[in-house]
Formats: sequence, structure tokens, C-alpha cells
Amino acid sequence: MLAGQPLRRQVIGATCALADSLCRDLNCGPRAGRELERAEEAQAQAASVAATAASYTLNQYLNGLDSMASRWFSIRP
Repeated sequence: MLAGQPLRRQVIGATCALADSLCRDLNCGPRAGRELERAEEAQAQAASVAATAASYTLNQYLNGLDSMASRWFSIRP
């Protein structure tokens, strides 16, 4: 593509291609870092929600068990 062009244009074309590639890499680097950070944050939030749900379920189970035990002991003299 650049073979028929003068040397100066070949150098300018190659420099522009390398600069374009470098700019794209520099722009994608921070974006990928932010996406990784967001994914880690979402994973931490999911773990927190799972722990909260498990705690709530255990609390509900223990409340039911306590209620059943109190009824059982109130029936027996």
C-alpha cells in the first residue's frame, strides 16, 4: 500500500499507524481496569447479599424453632 509512495509518506503512514495502535491500547487499559474493578465490586456485593439472605433464613428457622419449643413446653405441665 505504501510501496509506491515516497519515503517521507511511508514514514508518516507507519508513524500514524503505530500512534493509533498505541492510543487504542492506552485507552483500553484503564477501561479494562475499571471493568475488572466493577466485576470485583459486584462479586463482593453478591457475597454480601448471599450472607444476608442466609442469616435471614437462619433467623427465621430459629424463630420457628423457638416458637414451636415454647408451645411444646406450654402444653406440658
